[in-house]
Amino acid sequence: MGDDEFAESCPHYENKWGYADERESSGGFKQLDEAIRRAFDEFKKEFGEDAKLENGDEFVTVLNNAVLIISLENGTLKTNFIGGAPFKVDMTLDIFEGSDEE
Repeated sequence: MGDDEFAESCPHYENKWGYADERESSGGFKQLDEAIRRAFDEFKKEFGEDAKLENGDEFVTVLNNAVLIISLENGTLKTNFIGGAPFKVDMTLDIFEGSDEE
């Protein structure tokens, strides 16, 4: 799926990196866009092809060397990449349904 198709499939997505076409983009920014696309692929696997984020929704994707947090705030898709491996804590929070399932 190309950038245009991805943007059409996610109406709140913004190309916040600002490149206009492939000649102007750096590999790093394209890789970030690819990570976002793959995160949404996983989101749709979990919640269905027609699933969409609503205001206030957010989800986390764990990459090999970073974590990506995607949220929808006031109609704008926000992304936050945090480099490094996440800390793992062996704990289940009762306030989240199904949190003991992996």
